[in-house]
Amino acid sequence: MAYSADNMGCLLRDHSKPLFKEDNENANGVLMDRSKIFDEVKNFAKSGRFKKEFEDAKDEFDLDIGDILKNSAPKDVYNIMLDEWYTFERPEEDTGETFPELYAEENSSRLTEEEKERIVRLTENKFGFFKVLEKRSDGVKVKDLSSGEEYFVEEHEALKNIEVGDVLLSRIFPWDEKWLFSGAILSIPEEAISAIEETQNVGLEKRLAMRATEELRKEIEEKNPKSQDELSKIIAEFEERWNRTPQPELLGLSPDNLEGALLKIDGLSPKEAAKEALENNNILRALYVIINTGTDRNVGLAAMTLRGVAELAPTAVDLDLLINSIREGLNSEKERWICAVSTELGRTVGTVIREDNKDYLYGLLHSQNNALKMVGLDALLYLAKTNPRLIDASLALEFLNSKEETIRGKVALFFSTLAETNPEQVSKDVLLRLASDNSDTVRDICAKAIFNLYKSRSEIANSIIDTLAAGNKLERSVGEKARDLIEDWEAEKEREKFR
Repeated sequence: MAYSADNMGCLLRDHSKPLFKEDNENANGVLMDRSKIFDEVKNFAKSGRFKKEFEDAKDEFDLDIGDILKNSAPKDVYNIMLDEWYTFERPEEDTGETFPELYAEENSSRLTEEEKERIVRLTENKFGFFKVLEKRSDGVKVKDLSSGEEYFVEEHEALKNIEVGDVLLSRIFPWDEKWLFSGAILSIPEEAISAIEETQNVGLEKRLAMRATEELRKEIEEKNPKSQDELSKIIAEFEERWNRTPQPELLGLSPDNLEGALLKIDGLSPKEAAKEALENNNILRALYVIINTGTDRNVGLAAMTLRGVAELAPTAVDLDLLINSIREGLNSEKERWICAVSTELGRTVGTVIREDNKDYLYGLLHSQNNALKMVGLDALLYLAKTNPRLIDASLALEFLNSKEETIRGKVALFFSTLAETNPEQVSKDVLLRLASDNSDTVRDICAKAIFNLYKSRSEIANSIIDTLAAGNKLERSVGEKARDLIEDWEAEKEREKFR
């Protein structure tokens, strides 16, 4: 397949068909088949109670990996992967649990123990790049390029399009003794495979590898190689830039200490892992080591566990040690790894920030290092949701002119959130600046920010929309999107009166 600028890969599954073929209920009419359970959990996660959280999550997804999928994959693939990420991977904001865990808890009276176990196990899904090692009549044996683990994945519909040696981007789910592909399977172009295999060694699995794939795609497009030798040289140079050198360990933990600590929390939910860390100081220290080295694939687990520790016992988090762990030995490559888990680290920092230790937040935001700055922005964003009176909106203003789209996107999310939680801090000038941004994602978030502001400060929101109406095409589109959101909201309020 040609490696074009228009797609990340080839879609192998016709996802308009059911994900699973079974469609039976047990004798009691309780949900037993896979399709119904998946649909039940997805519908629960997107129900009215979580409607706003899902809308906010779209912006988070776009700032994470969704922007790459938007540019490089079919729209329906983007939607499927967004739904699956939101439902089966992203923790729910209030509880820190995933939606399958919440669903099983809240429906425990009508579910059997077997069903609850099956549902909770959905959180053990794996998303990333899988290399096909063997093809059989009922599925494929694949290797997760991030962890090196091998799985046999049952598959029928897409099997005819899969060959040994292919690399697939998908999510696989455990079901009893089987593994199953999700609703979308992308075949990665051959030219990108070697770079993906190289980048999988860095420890942050899919996010980094997807960004690496996108960067390689752009580089090939820009350099436009005329021969296979030129293409091979571009890929080789790219791989070399992505090589990693482990950083020194912290705190005197030996490799055995570290491995033992990781084994105790591997496979646990963030909340359970956090409880283990609070009971075992070796585990707690190991989390900082992993954040510091950035070479172990468990760096994401470490960040999520630290977030859980912060939520259960804020004083147990050592901010000095955490920030030093990020900073020590930091180089341009390490920045990528920290940025990939900055949401979790930022939430950790935001959870433990109080009036008497806000200097830590200021230090992160004014760091010269992008990784530390990103963690600070995510902490600021979390505080905008949970404790907006503690922060000053002016802290984010200097980032409006950042060259990094991801940073400007987080700033847009910050002001969109603040427009709901502390609207007095959101000015017309700031939203007009965001509306003129050259990023589609930033402008979309800006439209939502104007809508959020309208709920409490309608005159200012209307004034912003009027100003945008006199602007250029992109600015007008932001105003139109904001107006559409407002009209839908007003119509919904009217309908509520008659219910």
